Amino acid sequence: MLLLVAGIALIGILAEVMSKTMDAGLAGTAVPPVAAAVLVAFISASPEILTAVRAALANRMQPVVNIALGASLSTVILTVPIMEALALFADKPMQIALSPVQTAMVLLTLAVAAINLHDGETNAIEGMTHFVLFAAFLMLAGLGM
Repeated sequence: MLLLVAGIALIGILAEVMSKTMDAGLAGTAVPPVAAAVLVAFISASPEILTAVRAALANRMQPVVNIALGASLSTVILTVPIMEALALFADKPMQIALSPVQTAMVLLTLAVAAINLHDGETNAIEGMTHFVLFAAFLMLAGLGM
């Protein structure tokens, strides 16, 4: 348990250093500030992403769902409280609020998930719907919304 907490803290510190370095490197460019956050999140989640892609290519959907749920659960239960504790310890504000557009996207995604999962089975079209919603979220984040 101690090793898990230490690992999460180390990842949080590395993500913070990487974010600050990217912010400094992107200063004065037209790249929106959220680009650094999305890239840091992508790099932090890349082990889960790569494992899920390999399982999906092997047509093993149960591990894909398990990885997605595990990554989401670890983010909510472990990473967010650790990052909040680090922000409080460093006496720096941490904003994790969603904009109105992001809130609408989350609600739309939850509604689509409820519709897609009501019968306990999914298909490629339903999965593509979620991918399109994710692509729309990235586009809106790139526009600064």
